[in-house]
Order: sequence, then structure tokens, then C-alpha cells
Amino acid sequence: MKASLCKQAMEEAVKAGLPIFDHCEDMSLRGNGCMNEDENAKRLGLPGICNSTEDTIAARDSLLAIETGAKLHLCHCSTKGVAIMMKMLKAEGIENVTAEVCPIIYTHI
Repeated sequence: MKASLCKQAMEEAVKAGLPIFDHCEDMSLRGNGCMNEDENAKRLGLPGICNSTEDTIAARDSLLAIETGAKLHLCHCSTKGVAIMMKMLKAEGIENVTAEVCPIIYTHI
């Protein structure tokens, strides 16, 4: 969760020629959430996890990767915010930051 440690890890990864695979989740925003903060969470009475939990770490680590030159892959992304960020990065020609999305399963409980 510490940005300075993340930056140091990226610098070491660059030296070693290794990529960074990133699970983007700000634990200070996650709280005790157990599912996405949406109508289903409200209906079930379960604590939700807001999208900024993923978006803030994705943005921070993308900026650090641009600065350090690290190859960063954002794993199992699930928010519109990250999709917008990736579109912006690609439009700017940033090639060392990549991402993939997680499958979304819709169920009726």
C-alpha cells in the first residue's frame, strides 16, 4: 500500500528485466466490503466495495510505471475508471502499461 515501496519495486524490476503484475486494491478504501457496491449489495444488506478502491491504485501505479519505465500489467480490472485510464494511456502512446478485465458474472439470487 506504500507508494514509495511500489516505486522501489518497479525500479528493481526494471533492473532485472521483469514485469510487475498488479492487483489494484486500496485496502484503506476497501474496508470490510465483500462485493461491488451496487444494488445487489444493498438488496442483500452486504457491505460494498467502491470503484475508487481499484481506480486509485491503478492510477497511482500507472503513473509510477510511466516514471520508472517499468512494464506494468493491471490484473483482472473491473471498473469503468480503469478502462478510461487505459484508453487515455494508449492514446498518449504509453506502451509499458497494460491491463486485462475480469469476467463479470450476473446472477439473480
